[in-house]
Amino acid sequence: MPSAFPTVADSEAARELSASAFPRLPTFSLVTKATAFSLERGQSKTISVGILREHGFTGAVFLSLNPVSGFSGTFEPEVVGSAQTLSRLNLTAASTLTPGTYTLSVRGVSGALVRTLTLQVTVTAPAPTFQMMLKSNTGLLVSPVLVAQNRKTSFFIEVIPLNGFSAPV
Repeated sequence: MPSAFPTVADSEAARELSASAFPRLPTFSLVTKATAFSLERGQSKTISVGILREHGFTGAVFLSLNPVSGFSGTFEPEVVGSAQTLSRLNLTAASTLTPGTYTLSVRGVSGALVRTLTLQVTVTAPAPTFQMMLKSNTGLLVSPVLVAQNRKTSFFIEVIPLNGFSAPV
């Protein structure tokens, strides 16, 4: 009496039949080393985007960044040719972008094949800091400072807070 459950031999035969009846089609995937990273607002970062070619895929891949308000990006090259496997995305976060985590999508298109790579970008604010300027008693910016030997002079130091700096100097 035949078994109601498939046997190991039946499973192996089914796999062989499936592999021959449904050959794997050429395709590609988009890959990168880190899909989550930080970026200070107002700054840029270069991300390498790789084309993982599978099952004999040799097509050119057109890359684009799905638009997200506050981000801009350019690819070099924008079209990854059949002999290439790498492009660089230069991603910039606007200086007005609110700190937080954003989801961006890199899209790769080759004919009817469309693939996406999701990036999680944590935008941070620049650290609070200050700048000092040396001014003469007339209020003019002084640079460089030249004082003759045995002479006196006076200057004012102006402290300019940046990025929310509020501590005493």
